[in-house]
Amino acid sequence: MKSLVLSILALCSVGAVYSQNYYIPGTQVSAEGITYNVTKVGDYTMVLTNAGNTMGDVKQLYYKDGKPLEAENYNSVSARPAPGMFAKALTSTFTKAEFEQLQKIDETLDVAFYISPEGHILEMIFVISAVSDMQLIPPSKFALLEQNLKKYVTFEVNPLGRRLQFMSGFRFINFSKIQLYYPGDPRPGIKDPQIDMKPQPDGRPGLADPTDDKTLGN
Repeated sequence: MKSLVLSILALCSVGAVYSQNYYIPGTQVSAEGITYNVTKVGDYTMVLTNAGNTMGDVKQLYYKDGKPLEAENYNSVSARPAPGMFAKALTSTFTKAEFEQLQKIDETLDVAFYISPEGHILEMIFVISAVSDMQLIPPSKFALLEQNLKKYVTFEVNPLGRRLQFMSGFRFINFSKIQLYYPGDPRPGIKDPQIDMKPQPDGRPGLADPTDDKTLGN
């Protein structure tokens, strides 16, 4: 009973900051100059795709000369984010009070990145649970997060990755396990782990294996 009461209180706290479900499958939402297509995949997954994205569902990576990347080389492509820059993007998007409420959501925000060989973010897609309080985050915050990720986060791409037209990879953000430090807090920002651009279990290229320990906050 105590656990149930605490869970209800946590949900009420989140709702105090974000109190509306904004995302209906098959519709669009707009904020901060960005329009997102809202798509439901299966029963439990919601995808927010910037309507300006052009790269689509990547099934093959290519060298700059147009030749396809060999299957045996997919696991050799990697990119390392500049230390602390994911944290910078998050603290530039969410106030300390907002982030404290997000920490009560025990679900991950999954972000698919498309990255240039120079290490810049070209496009991204947000993936959230269709049955979680992630849907209470307003479009303005997703748009601001996208802008800040593109503004602050760059990657150190390994030599093989620099030979490609682009790379793609997932980042799993678990707010409940992240420690962020805002101005006035006594400790410096966190260091981000490396992201390996690996194929998905279903064989699609460049998407990190979700069984790997690549969750921001772990």
